[in-house]
Amino acid sequence: MPGLTHSAGQFLCLKDHSMRRHILAAAALLAASLPASAETWGVNDVPSQAPTGQWSCMLWYGEGPPMMNITLMSDRNFITVAAPQFAAVADGAEGRIAYASGRGGTIALRKAADRPEAVFVFFPDEMVDAILDQFRAQGTFSLTSDEASASFPVPGLGSGIEILKTCVDAFPAEAE
Repeated sequence: MPGLTHSAGQFLCLKDHSMRRHILAAAALLAASLPASAETWGVNDVPSQAPTGQWSCMLWYGEGPPMMNITLMSDRNFITVAAPQFAAVADGAEGRIAYASGRGGTIALRKAADRPEAVFVFFPDEMVDAILDQFRAQGTFSLTSDEASASFPVPGLGSGIEILKTCVDAFPAEAE
C-alpha cells in the first residue's frame, strides 16, 4: 500500500497493572524511534519485546509531533496523539474522537508526566476490532479537547490493519 511502511520497532515499556505504570509505559513507547517519515503511516509486522518481557505491535503516523499511533500490547491497548498543543490538557480531561469512518464519541484523555505533549486513549481487548475498523475508511482521524486539537489523514488502512493483527497474533501464548 503506498505510504505504508512496516518494520519491527524497538520498544521499552514497564509491566505493571496500575494505570500510572501503563501511562509511563505508553510514554516510553511513544518516545521510541520508529522508521517512518513524518508524512506516512507505518506498521510493525513482527512483535517487539521489551527487556521486561512486554510484547507490542504498532500502527503509526509520523515520527515526531504531531504524530499518532495505535498500540496493541499483551496487557493493554491505546491510541496516542502527540502534539505541542496537548501540553495544556489535564490528565482525565474529556476529549472528542472522530474516526475516518465518520463515527466518533467522547472519551477520557490520559497523560504521562514525562510526555506532556502526548495524550492516550486506552481501550479494552473487546474493542480492538471495532476501533481498527474505523481506520479502514479513507478520511481524517481527529482528537480534540477544550484546549487542543490534532487531525491526521487516513488513506484507508485495511492492509496495515491486517499486518497489525497478524503481528499481534504472533505474540507468544504466555504473553496473552
